[in-house]
Amino acid sequence: MQALVYDPDQPAGLRLAEAAEPVLAPDQALVEVRAISLNFGELAYRTGRAQPGQVHGWDAAGVVVAATEDGSGPATGTPVVTFGWTVPGRAAAPCPRRRWRRGAGLGRLGATEIVIGLADVTGSVYGVLDNVGGQQLADAFSLLERGGVALSIGKASGQPTTIDLERERHRSSGQRIEPFAMGSGLAEDLGYLVRLLDQGQLDPQIGWRGSWERAPEAAEALLSRRVAGKAVLDLPA
Repeated sequence: MQALVYDPDQPAGLRLAEAAEPVLAPDQALVEVRAISLNFGELAYRTGRAQPGQVHGWDAAGVVVAATEDGSGPATGTPVVTFGWTVPGRAAAPCPRRRWRRGAGLGRLGATEIVIGLADVTGSVYGVLDNVGGQQLADAFSLLERGGVALSIGKASGQPTTIDLERERHRSSGQRIEPFAMGSGLAEDLGYLVRLLDQGQLDPQIGWRGSWERAPEAAEALLSRRVAGKAVLDLPA
């Protein structure tokens, strides 16, 4: 089969190549992938984690062409969204006919205040969702009010986060920080998200879309911060 694989010698570390056909476990389904989304994390942190020739991709949408042997996943012919390099039945969520819409801006999405950087944040906050890490996460944690939570989702800055725990100990009122990590059994959560998408209550924020033959272009645009939202690659039918 043809696949997008990791190649450190190619632009953005990606190239199209022939890959071995997947060998499925009883709890895995075979999905004909129609579109994939590039993630900053999988592009920026492959060195030392991925082997040359390894099939690339976390997010995918497609159609089940072979259901799981153990009956744990969607039936053959079901449109699904998945997360991960393999597709166990519990990680594939059925989805309705997909609609691709882009919002006109954060204000229309419900944001009441938009700031560039934390210097303009004048008050405390109860919750933080951070994709940057480094000093920004440390500064955001210091803004938490009593009982507030900071969720560390990613590390786009590439920098470690250092928090002055002694200072936090003196002001502590139950604030906490937690790392976000993906687990298995995502079908229910993914199903909830695609229902919101189908109902027009969730905007996927697709900032770039094109053929998977343009994967290096998309990866470079994503890593250079020229894509607002997700970069999606379409596979040929």
